[in-house]
Amino acid sequence: MPARFAEIGDLHEDIDDHVFDIAPLLEWADRDEAEGEPDAPEES
Repeated sequence: MPARFAEIGDLHEDIDDHVFDIAPLLEWADRDEAEGEPDAPEES
């Protein structure tokens, strides 16, 4: 990973410059929960 980072840099360096609304994600989570969708696969 250090070699890749040295070659292409930090692909997420400007992550704080892009603001998004979390409301759609919360709506999706509420919808999935109402439909009985699991949060994530359970590990065994």
